Amino acid sequence: MYTAADVFVNPTYEDTFQSVNMEAEACGTRVITYDTGGCAETIKSPGSAVILHGAGNIFIKL
Repeated sequence: MYTAADVFVNPTYEDTFQSVNMEAEACGTRVITYDTGGCAETIKSPGSAVILHGAGNIFIKL
């Protein structure tokens, strides 16, 4: 499913380690996620982004 998506949005507030972010990027899908727990450390691909909490920030990045 990751390869069929243009972007994977992960609006998590509490997870401490985001393997789903790594899985999506491994499939070539860019990721937009909040700066929570280990999310910032999992984002490596160009086009992916770590953003501040808030739905408005997600739509700005899309």
